Amino acid sequence: MAFSVGIGLTNECNLRCAHCYRPDMVVDRLSLQDVHAVCSAIPIKSMNLGVGENGLHPEYEAILDHLRQLALSTSITSNGLSIQTLSDEGGLVGRTLTATFNFVPRFFFARGFAKSVAPEVLDAYLAPWRDPARRTAAVIAPRQLVQASPYLREVEANPPRLSGRAALIVWGTRDFAFREAERRRFERIFPTHTTVLLDEASHFLQEDAGERIAESIRLFLRERS
Repeated sequence: MAFSVGIGLTNECNLRCAHCYRPDMVVDRLSLQDVHAVCSAIPIKSMNLGVGENGLHPEYEAILDHLRQLALSTSITSNGLSIQTLSDEGGLVGRTLTATFNFVPRFFFARGFAKSVAPEVLDAYLAPWRDPARRTAAVIAPRQLVQASPYLREVEANPPRLSGRAALIVWGTRDFAFREAERRRFERIFPTHTTVLLDEASHFLQEDAGERIAESIRLFLRERS
């Protein structure tokens, strides 16, 4: 008899979801050697990698390679963002999921709308990646954003030509990617700001609250004309 086994490679995560049960006082990891020992100790037919965000584990790809060599059916519990920790080509998992299931766009569009959108609207967002040959960019993009961090910090540290300008900040409070800390950072950069909090909007706030955004822009411009 072979077993289905679930293990936690790490309790690290790049998000702090309120509902998550993972302990985070200290970082705990299983090594490649630990995984090898588990696989050698009992007959295994499938394995789930869970608890934390597996892509943050320094031996993540090596462990996946090991499981693949054992021909184990492998599933991964993920928030979908660990692709950014893999290679510039997104890594084996990222490339496979996106090439086969259009995973990255579908993940962001699934979480990015606070309201249901019409099927034709969602189809328009997914259209650029309908051809699997065009999906590589979707895998690379998250890591490229992370790699741009030094440049973005440089931009943030030198805003004198912009910081004195009046700014309108429209912000979806249900955005899974940009939270209150990011909003407050924009507000510090632009002291003369007007912030409109959109409680009904997520990441793609133009779909969730387009009319409110348009009205906020009109009001902002009228007050300064």
